[in-house]
Parts: sequence; C-alpha cells; structure tokens
Amino acid sequence: MPAHASTPELGENAITMFLDGYSGENLLLLNLAQLFPHGETDGKSCGLGFSDEISGKMTCVFSLLNAEKGRIKGAVDIRFPLDRKKAEISRIICDKLTEAGFEIDSCEGVEPHRTDENSEFVQTLLRVYERVTGDVGRCIAIGGGTYVHDIDGGVAFGAEFPGRNNNMHSPDEYITTEELLQNAEIMAEAMAELCC
Repeated sequence: MPAHASTPELGENAITMFLDGYSGENLLLLNLAQLFPHGETDGKSCGLGFSDEISGKMTCVFSLLNAEKGRIKGAVDIRFPLDRKKAEISRIICDKLTEAGFEIDSCEGVEPHRTDENSEFVQTLLRVYERVTGDVGRCIAIGGGTYVHDIDGGVAFGAEFPGRNNNMHSPDEYITTEELLQNAEIMAEAMAELCC
C-alpha cells in the first residue's frame, strides 16, 4: 500500500521490499538493502534517525529506483527536524551512499520551515477555525513540503480536518460536500479577519 513520504509508516515501500528479498550478487543492491532496511522509515541505518520535540521523528524514504543504460538511479526523500541543517543531512546521506559504491549526481533540498504559533497570523487562523468548527484549534508539525515552505511566516491551513482520512495524495482522494463547505467558510472568515 502506498503512503506519503511524510508518513511512510502508513504504507509498504515496494523498493525496500524488493531489496529485502533480493538474493542476487549485485553489490550495489545488497548495499542499498543494508542502508534502507524494509520497514525502517527514519534513516537510522544511513546514520540519520534524528528527532526533536517540535518536529518529531524524521522520515527517510527510498522513493525511486531505476536501472537505465547500465546505471542504477535512485532518489531518497528526507523530511528532517528543525534542529538540523540541510548541509549536515546531505553530508551524512551522501557519505553513506558514496561508501556503498554510489556516485551522487545531485543532493537537493530545503531547510525545514516553522512559523511561531503565537504570531498574530496563526492565532487569527486558530480563532476562526474554532469559531466555525466548534473544535479546539491547535498547531501541528507535518512533514509535507507545503505550498508555503518558502513564505516567511506562512502556514499550511486546511483542507483536511483532524481525525478524518480523505486519502490525501492517494488513490481515491476525496472531500465531502460538508467538509468542502466548512473549509470555504473558514477560509472566507479568515481572509475577512486578516484583511479588514
């Protein structure tokens, strides 16, 4: 079952499952199986496995494996905690892959994003959410690369409600009419309060 890279523990990784069952002699594949054991989602075997109080446990997902023109190509999706820097994470994962016999073509990424929950902007969003839903609003850390990642002070807000599974980013993703209308009301009231 597939899962979003921010919550890999909710699914099964077909690549690591393949590597776990691989019994051939390709040393690169055998090394990958050691670095990315099936069922491990925090990168501990790669020298990672970090966590912090705000972000929680990091995720490290081997998300792409391809053989093309005699080369094995792959990609790793890492969501790391606020108390770490991209340079440190990149160095660790690249060193481990190099030791395993791989050449690194690129190592891209962005620093984690955080907005102070006590900011007027966030407090306004929470107030509106509570008024419309009648539920207590709270801030949460997510591992998603959201649309606000590069906006200073920005936060991801909506559209999925806590405790409801809408199959976000998965097959059969959906939203009920009630949830869609409630989202529209929350967004309209938040814009009116923030802009007026």
